[in-house]
Amino acid sequence: MHRRSPYGFALSLLMIWFLTRSLSVAGSEKFSGNKTLTYEACIAAYQELDQLYPEAKLLEAGPTDCGRPLRLFLIDNRKSFSPVRQPDDQRLVVFINNGIHPGEPDGIDASLMLAKDLLRDPQLHALLDKLIIAIVPVFNIDGALQRGCCSRANQQGPDAYGFRGNAQYLDLNRDFMKADAANTRSLISLLIEWNPDILIDTHVSDGADYAAHMTLISSAADKQTPTLGTLTRDVLTPEIFSRMQATGDTICPYVDTRHPSGIPDSGIVSFLETPRFLSGWAALHHCIGFITESHMLKPFPERVNSTHRILQAILKTAAENQTAIAHARRSALLHYRHGERLPLNWILDTTRVGTLEFSGYKARYRTSKVTGLDRLYYDHDAPYRKPVPFYDHYTGIDSTSIPRYYILPQAWNKVAELLLLNNVKMKRLSQDSSLDVSAYRITNYNTVDRPYEGHYLHYQVSTSVAREKVQCFRGDWIISTDQPAARYVFEALEPTATDSYFNWGFFDAVLQQKEWFSDYVFEDVAAELLESQPALKRDFLEWRSKHPELNGDAFAQLLYIYRHSPNFETGSMRYPVYRID
Repeated sequence: MHRRSPYGFALSLLMIWFLTRSLSVAGSEKFSGNKTLTYEACIAAYQELDQLYPEAKLLEAGPTDCGRPLRLFLIDNRKSFSPVRQPDDQRLVVFINNGIHPGEPDGIDASLMLAKDLLRDPQLHALLDKLIIAIVPVFNIDGALQRGCCSRANQQGPDAYGFRGNAQYLDLNRDFMKADAANTRSLISLLIEWNPDILIDTHVSDGADYAAHMTLISSAADKQTPTLGTLTRDVLTPEIFSRMQATGDTICPYVDTRHPSGIPDSGIVSFLETPRFLSGWAALHHCIGFITESHMLKPFPERVNSTHRILQAILKTAAENQTAIAHARRSALLHYRHGERLPLNWILDTTRVGTLEFSGYKARYRTSKVTGLDRLYYDHDAPYRKPVPFYDHYTGIDSTSIPRYYILPQAWNKVAELLLLNNVKMKRLSQDSSLDVSAYRITNYNTVDRPYEGHYLHYQVSTSVAREKVQCFRGDWIISTDQPAARYVFEALEPTATDSYFNWGFFDAVLQQKEWFSDYVFEDVAAELLESQPALKRDFLEWRSKHPELNGDAFAQLLYIYRHSPNFETGSMRYPVYRID
């Protein structure tokens, strides 16, 4: 057995001290250098805080795909460290997630700085009277352990960092509806358990060059309940911006441009976070999400310090608006009821455009030394500040009503597991039953031609709906929409929703026909059907007149009759989740 040298142990402690010595003690020091903490050093630093401060605790919180446990660091001045709260405890839970993309490590270092500040700085410590802080030091541990220098080709430092994909080669910020990764399932369990009021997910940007050190994505207000949306757009986001500007930070909304060139002064579009993203998933649970995106082309120390300051700004804003946030979330839980119509998809509302004072650099073109063609560059000798169009509104489309119940056959156990993971309340049928339901049939869909995050993702799905009597069995799931998770249930189970379980391929088996016919045998059956069913014959002739190109295709004509006959299987293309309206 190899015996660890005492000198090696002492050297490890010295390295941890060296890596963390620049981290803020009282909020006055700044991060410096071009090194981000390794995963091991990061966890060791949190372990030290756990040992030094009774209001701090580092917990293991479920498995990840690389075999290391997910960690959760709690700061709780009541020292309960429990999601179960006393009736008099009105504190908000602010949940900070780091390293979903470990190549974007700014939040990893900044959150450790923040934790030290909250524990050591009396002014910041006072925030703990109104807030419980939960920090995931590194979410994608798998990627953090794949440390290298070069995968983020457009980023200015640090000199080594983690990789975007996890051990399954998944982008974990596209995984929150399908939950393929153990990391994701563990984090969802944590979030359900702690039910945070504010979620912060830390990132580093990709894209255009501009002056701001920090950009921010806030939960899309139009997708939230009116109370939550108004609070996010009109109160919380402006206050965060104001606090950042007061500390001298340059900040703007996340730069996602409307023009395909990517040039910011063509107009900026607020980011639409669908439920595959962590912040979009959180929105379905009425949690207000903020994504910090420091600017990739700024030096690493400046990015970390800016991330540190925006984390403080969000915490101060949350504490100041504690009562309003709690009220808005409570009202959101009561907002969705059966019968109400909700949109399933969202499009940019180009009729509602504002202006944004934007500081950028003139976009120019010059001949590429590589290709000899025109290439884009941003001229730092030509800075500008001017108003640019800002599109911050989305319109809901494809609305449908919330049913009273959904029926999920027990055969679809993977779907049931996902719903239970998301704290969806479900009951089992106690006996076999024949139920009158509304049943969807998939009438058309498109599928990506290459795998997307491990799935062949469907999109532009269309359906028809009919009243049917279906046989359900003891043990099948009945899901009431009269529950806090109603919004999640609706967007997960309505097949045309952007990130529905159907679109992620969990029901693909029903898209394949199981029984077929031999044309020479079915010829006689088809003739009898047309003779005995005048309506079928009328529809067939009408269909044939509309498709003269198929007049010479006997199989296509027989197939039409087959699919409209009692011989055709009822399960093919029928979506196996039923509605009781």
